[in-house]
Amino acid sequence: MDLSPDGKWFIYGRHWEGKCHIWALPSAGGEPRRLLMDPMNQYMCKWSPDGHYVAFHSEEPDNRNLWVVKFEDGSSRQLTQQEAWDVGPNWSPDGKEIAFYSARSGNMDIWVIPNQGGEAQQITTHPSMDYLPGWSQDGQWINFLSARNGEWQYWRVPRTGGDPELLSNDEYPTGIKSLDGQKIYYHKGHNIWVKSINTGVDVQLTNLTGKYGGIESIRAIDDKYIYFIWQEDISDIWVMDVEWE
Repeated sequence: MDLSPDGKWFIYGRHWEGKCHIWALPSAGGEPRRLLMDPMNQYMCKWSPDGHYVAFHSEEPDNRNLWVVKFEDGSSRQLTQQEAWDVGPNWSPDGKEIAFYSARSGNMDIWVIPNQGGEAQQITTHPSMDYLPGWSQDGQWINFLSARNGEWQYWRVPRTGGDPELLSNDEYPTGIKSLDGQKIYYHKGHNIWVKSINTGVDVQLTNLTGKYGGIESIRAIDDKYIYFIWQEDISDIWVMDVEWE
């Protein structure tokens, strides 16, 4: 799920009858609409900073590739065409580039490609697997998840490549910064917390302990709300007739 820059639309992946497609839903409520009518599976959708395009990766029998679709009319273009996995696109703050992670080098690394397609640049080269790239607000750094120290931690690397730096746990890179950049919203256990960047003080915002399910992730914020995914595992009881021979 991702919230448009103007706060008017959600995009999300909807699984139905064995397929996953991107849908758009007005944030104020209303009827959802399918964004791209192509039958291919579509995953990890992300808004462009100008709100006119959505990047995602397709799922094909043997590989994954990056695509961009125009929100207004559903026209699309393919950015990558590799016999490997190119997944998890994330736009740069100026919208000119898209970071992603790929196995095209034989290892899962962070790459960057121009938003119109073309030659991609490999950013990380460590033998460990690097995932989930994100951008600093000034576009000079790319954050990513890696277990290169033996445990999953967040790192950052210059956009131009180079030696990555380990991010401290106090930065809560899995959270989302407030619009003024002074606070970070994150989830811990069953609840949402906010941390002041200036003072380091943490405040619990919700009381969801004991509620069935759990917070999967915080996906977006605007000037009024925090949007998050609450996950509930459900199951059904079935009865069948058994005939013994």
